[in-house]
Amino acid sequence: DAAAPLVQVTSWPRDDFKAPFVTASEVLDTLPLPTADGFPVRAVTDLTVRMAANGDAWNVFAPLRAVEDVGARLVSRAASFVGQRSAALLGRLPHFQAAGGLSNNCADFVSSILQSEGILREHHNYAPSLEHQLRVRVPAAKAQPGDVWFSSDRGHVEMVAQPGGQTLIGSNNNGRHYQTISHGSPYGGGVYYHRKVH
Repeated sequence: DAAAPLVQVTSWPRDDFKAPFVTASEVLDTLPLPTADGFPVRAVTDLTVRMAANGDAWNVFAPLRAVEDVGARLVSRAASFVGQRSAALLGRLPHFQAAGGLSNNCADFVSSILQSEGILREHHNYAPSLEHQLRVRVPAAKAQPGDVWFSSDRGHVEMVAQPGGQTLIGSNNNGRHYQTISHGSPYGGGVYYHRKVH
């Protein structure tokens, strides 16, 4: 849809591209990752990805609706497990390892959901290693569904479920000795990252 609003999804060295307009499949063929910097190219396979010159780099844009749909799919996938013990997702949620036993699967869960949309290639069971894969910090007010929140001490991580970052979804203890998938809210500040990856 040529009239659809566009949003920047990544930026890559200008020499990697030979024309100001390329198809999504050409971006996929050119980039070293199977996603355009965290944005699954397969979500816009039949659409045009616009390349805008910016000094020595190309800024990559895609239709806003397609980007929003990625976030909605991530949250919908996560929400499908609400109320269930996280350890019980082993063998039911692709990539999930239950490496934290009954009570420490927050990064495992978020990583698995991101992998389900092709955003991550490697799995991460620890919040600090997952954070290392994300690069664009955003203020809470600009956090969107599918973005990622980390507690200030990096001991906990959840996915943003609603615009504004005040409703989260993840693997939470909720005062129990085991974690369940539930909605939560940020505590003690914390930081937000867009779901883009290195």
